[in-house]
Amino acid sequence: MLRLWGLVVVLLLATIQITGVRAEPLRLNVSILDEPQEITHQWLFKAEDSIHFSEPGYLDIDWTAISLQQSWPLGGYPDSNQVAWYRLTLDLGRQAKSNPDFLGNLGIKVGRVYSAYEIFAGGIKIGHRGAMPPESEVDWDRPQALRIPPEAVGDDGILTLAVRVWGGPESVMSRWGGGFYGEGIVLGDYFKLSSGLVTSSIPAFFLAGFFVICALFSFFIYSRSTMLQSYFWFGLVSIILAVYCFTLSDLRFVVPLDFVVYEKLEYASVCFIAPLLVHTVWGAIRRGAEPFYEGKRHFLRGFWRLGCGCAGFIG
Repeated sequence: MLRLWGLVVVLLLATIQITGVRAEPLRLNVSILDEPQEITHQWLFKAEDSIHFSEPGYLDIDWTAISLQQSWPLGGYPDSNQVAWYRLTLDLGRQAKSNPDFLGNLGIKVGRVYSAYEIFAGGIKIGHRGAMPPESEVDWDRPQALRIPPEAVGDDGILTLAVRVWGGPESVMSRWGGGFYGEGIVLGDYFKLSSGLVTSSIPAFFLAGFFVICALFSFFIYSRSTMLQSYFWFGLVSIILAVYCFTLSDLRFVVPLDFVVYEKLEYASVCFIAPLLVHTVWGAIRRGAEPFYEGKRHFLRGFWRLGCGCAGFIG
């Protein structure tokens, strides 16, 4: 009899080791999500690829717990074709399922990821950036807000998030690694998350417009007096600064250019700013301060007239 009970105990222990114990879900109070909340909890990570990893019922006991911002090693994970998955189970509470306003407005903001990703909620694909292999299209510097469908949340209030990430080509993996960088995942009201993205893009966009105005005035002053060559170069500097600021704003995608084109414009503008600025300053010093101040007066006078005209138009 003792041997029989011993055999039963051994079988039970073996069963526990095989099936494992599911990690306790991260509990979030519905009231907390009145304001966007970044999920700083550790995620489960695995450098393999299977569409089954997106399923809420998938057993992920052998996955590694890491911070979402933890960078991949240089060189990445070639054995999985540079593809890895992140998973996190959230417990929103049973009251969340009975709150249609909450479920109807529930959204998620995904930060910047090297180099492409797909995101799933409750096993449902809700968005992506770039394209996964074999298409393999990079698109990393572009956060977005997505709506989480109500059916993604279980009747018990459980929400499983899964992110499939492609680290990128060898040129990216050897220099930067892969995965999330900067802000990670933020959960909250979809409309607040979307408006926050637009608001954060406005300063760089308006700064680009300001530099365009500076460039136009500089070229105008130079057209009035070709002796003021410093203003011609200052106009070029302003154009380059406008391009740089524009490429930093997420509103740049209103112009339908490829992501890689914008990245090349950003790097090229950085390379051109320094030599043009040095040439502009050196030219001003070499030609003396008087023409420079004369041009400055023309610039300020023209800018004042433009401001007065705009004020009169608004009034």
